[in-house]
Amino acid sequence: PDPRTRALAEAAGRGDAPEVTRLVEAGADPNGRGRDGVVPLSWAMGRRSYAGICALLAAGADPRLTDREGRTA
Repeated sequence: PDPRTRALAEAAGRGDAPEVTRLVEAGADPNGRGRDGVVPLSWAMGRRSYAGICALLAAGADPRLTDREGRTA
């Protein structure tokens, strides 16, 4: 997976909205897939990170994307 996707998921998971915005502006894909097909939005949801979730949605994350198991965020 793209290391930018991991950085984006980690920033979103800890609720760092400014970092989410910076990473997306630098080319990170808010719909990029990490290990097991997990997208950053699912990662942030799993950590109950409201600020990260909002930042990803504002950056264009698609809440309808599924992981390998067919789960959405």
